Amino acid sequence: MKISEETKIVILKAAIEEISEVGISNVRTHNIAKRAGVAAGLLHYHFKTKENLILEIAALFSGSELIDDLIITPLGRNCSAVEKMQTVIYALLELPFSKNMGNCFEFYHQMFGEGNDFIRKFLEHYPYFAENYILYIINEGIEEKVFDIIHPEYFSFTIYPTIINNFSIHKIIHKTDMENSIFPDPYPETFKKYVTDSSMKILMAPEKLSRLKPLSEDLKNIVDMYIESIGRKTLMISPTMMLKVLSKIFNDNIENSADGITKKNASANGK
Repeated sequence: MKISEETKIVILKAAIEEISEVGISNVRTHNIAKRAGVAAGLLHYHFKTKENLILEIAALFSGSELIDDLIITPLGRNCSAVEKMQTVIYALLELPFSKNMGNCFEFYHQMFGEGNDFIRKFLEHYPYFAENYILYIINEGIEEKVFDIIHPEYFSFTIYPTIINNFSIHKIIHKTDMENSIFPDPYPETFKKYVTDSSMKILMAPEKLSRLKPLSEDLKNIVDMYIESIGRKTLMISPTMMLKVLSKIFNDNIENSADGITKKNASANGK
């Protein structure tokens, strides 16, 4: 009783919506099946348990197969670590406001509010590519003597959760009296500028920061194009997906492992 890829996507989408509304603990597979318009037995046959279904959703955060199948054209020039980091921050800030995100952030918060046992199981499957690639770029910047940061690991592992939490708070208090007092107009422009400026201030030596140029429009347009393209092919666009795309755009021939990101072939970048 093998299900098609289309049916699987419908079920996963229904599961994300159901979990976003009622939470992981309260979700019932028969309600997911009803929302998806499939028989409960079919859902049980394919996924066996609710936990397997949820972990399959979590695996979407990786998006390895989707990105591997995507035709990505490398940039026709070498980029500095500063340009790469500016592009990464721009991409991470654009993701929450993408029209393709749907209930993904609600799912994210429900998942991380579920407790330590579930989080451990999720983290066993989580690739850490996004965090490791940010760290990789930081180390490039340190070698180029443009970044001067004491704890690069902390920065790489906290920047996106900070963005998500801020975005989620804004959704909660949107159109309330609290909104204008916490989030200055125009939102999200003020928020994006604040995160970008404060991030580069954390990363860069002061004398380098004073000469920092804005991110080029061509790199912004490339990010926007791929967010739109990926959004048409998947249920959620994760930081891992987007940063895998950027690593290919920047022609960083790298591989991810438990020890972090390393170059596959140092000569591939022409560096």
